[in-house]
Amino acid sequence: MLCFAEGSFGLQLTILDYMRQRVEADGPMALSEVMKCTLTHPCFGYYATRNPLGALGDFVTAPEISQMFGELIGLWAVVSWQQIGSPRRFNFIELGPGSGMMMNDALRASQLVPDFHVALDLHLVEASLALRKIQKNSLAGYAPTWHNDVYSLPCGPSIIIANEFFDAMPITQLVRGSLGWHERRLSFDQQTKMPIWTVMAETSHLASLLHPKVLTTGQVGEIAEVSSFSLSIADALARRLVSEGGVALVIDYGYCNSALGDTLQAVKKHKFVDVLENLGQSDLTAHVDFAALSAAVNKAGAIAYGPITQSAFLLSLGIIQRTYNLMKKSNYKQARSIEAAMVRLIDSKAMGSLFKVSAWSGREVNLLPGL
Repeated sequence: MLCFAEGSFGLQLTILDYMRQRVEADGPMALSEVMKCTLTHPCFGYYATRNPLGALGDFVTAPEISQMFGELIGLWAVVSWQQIGSPRRFNFIELGPGSGMMMNDALRASQLVPDFHVALDLHLVEASLALRKIQKNSLAGYAPTWHNDVYSLPCGPSIIIANEFFDAMPITQLVRGSLGWHERRLSFDQQTKMPIWTVMAETSHLASLLHPKVLTTGQVGEIAEVSSFSLSIADALARRLVSEGGVALVIDYGYCNSALGDTLQAVKKHKFVDVLENLGQSDLTAHVDFAALSAAVNKAGAIAYGPITQSAFLLSLGIIQRTYNLMKKSNYKQARSIEAAMVRLIDSKAMGSLFKVSAWSGREVNLLPGL
C-alpha cells in the first residue's frame, strides 16, 4: 500500500487528501470506515503513528493512573483460572494492550500463584506496530505472541482481558427521519474542501441492529449508534468461550442499557476537541453499549455477567485495602498520590460510575470475582 503520493509540488498525501479521494470515487464515507481509516490506517492512522498514552500523549487509562488496577486484574485472572478448573495450559489474552502496563502489573501480581504462570501462554491482540514495539519492551520477560485480530487467536481455554478496547471499535450513526432511520456519513464541502457530515436519503438496513426500544422511541432528528464490529467480536469471543472454555473481562466507558444519543468524541492532549477538525490527529471513541454486547454473547450461547460500575468492581476486589497497604510503605507525598489515584478510579464523579465492567463465560461459573 502506498503511503504517499507525489503531486506537482512534491507534497505528501495527508489523511484528508486520502479520504477526499475515496469520497470522490465512492460517495460519502460511512462513519465506521472513517474510524477505521483515521485510527488504524498503516500510513496515516492515529494508533499506527504514535504512542497516544500517558502524560505526554493524548489520554491516560486506568493502568497509567495506578499499578493497583492491573494488580487487581491479575488476581481476578488467577481466581477465574481456578474457577474454570485450573487448566494446565491456557491462553492469557489481552485485547488492545496499549503500553503493556496493565498486563505487566497483572503478571507481577499473579506471581503469587506460580502454577498460574507455568500454565499461561501470553497473546496480545494489537494492530499497531508502534504500540507493539512498546509492548515488546514492557513485556519482554513473558514472550508474548501478537495477533492483528481476535480471529487468529489459538484454540484452547482462555482468559481474555479487554480494557478500553470496545470504545475504539468503529460505529455507525443513524439519524431518525420522518420515514425511518438514515445513515450519517462523512462528505466534503465542495467549496472549502473540508469534511462535513451528511445524512443519506435512503433508509438504512442497519436499523435492524438497534434495540427495539431505541428503534421505536427515537424522535425525528435523534441519533442512535450501533457497532457491528463490536457485536461481531463479542459473538466470536463468546463462541470461543463456549467451545474451548474460559472467561472474558470487559472494562470500558459506556451505558448499561441501549440508549439514544451521539457519543462520538475526539480527545487530543487530554482535552475534548472537534471530531472533524482533528481527523487522524486525535483519538476517536464512542460509548460502549453493554446491553448490546451482552445480548450478542447470550445469543452465541455464552453467559454475560453484569455490567456493574468500575467502582463496585474494584471495591469488591479490595482496592481500599491494597491502597492502604501501599501507603504504609510510602512517604507522605507518595501516600497522598496513591490515595488520589484510588479515588480517581472509584469516585462516582470520575471513572467509578462512567466505566462499566462485564464478564463473559462459556459455561456457568460458581463465582466470578467482583461480579
